[in-house]
Amino acid sequence: MITPIAKYTEKYLGMVEGYHFTDDVKNLRKGASTSRIIDDLEYVLNWFPNHHQALDAISRLAVREGTTRPQGADYDLECRFKWAHDVAPHDAMVYVIHGLYYARMSRNKEARSALQKAVDMNPHHPEIQYNLGLVLYKLGDYEKARVHARKAYELGYPLPGLKNLLKDAGYSLAD
Repeated sequence: MITPIAKYTEKYLGMVEGYHFTDDVKNLRKGASTSRIIDDLEYVLNWFPNHHQALDAISRLAVREGTTRPQGADYDLECRFKWAHDVAPHDAMVYVIHGLYYARMSRNKEARSALQKAVDMNPHHPEIQYNLGLVLYKLGDYEKARVHARKAYELGYPLPGLKNLLKDAGYSLAD
């Protein structure tokens, strides 16, 4: 049985993405409906506050501009993330995207907190484990970083970056 929310999502998601979340918008090249990327990103997020790709795109735009509120945005990133968390409190990916935003802004303690929430919600996701490990490494907590790196690689994470960083710091995963 399809729930009313699922029908709503099915009906409008494709339309909203088709007009407002083009490849140019996703890749922060140019707007789709207007010349401003922010207009399209906010349109998508106004309809679907926890839209993963749009949240990531708007956070990358904020980082690119070096601000918490991209030029022309109606709301700052903290408001956008709060709304996404309120709409979908059990959506681990919203916490991942929030954590990655903090990490990109060199706010590593906040990144650790957001990514830890994501790991608590979804401990078997290798990318979440990996990203938490990277943030812990940046914070100098190599032993905890190694714990999350081991878990990420056990779960099949393919890239060796964190493993190499830890090895160079004297924290081999083989120990």
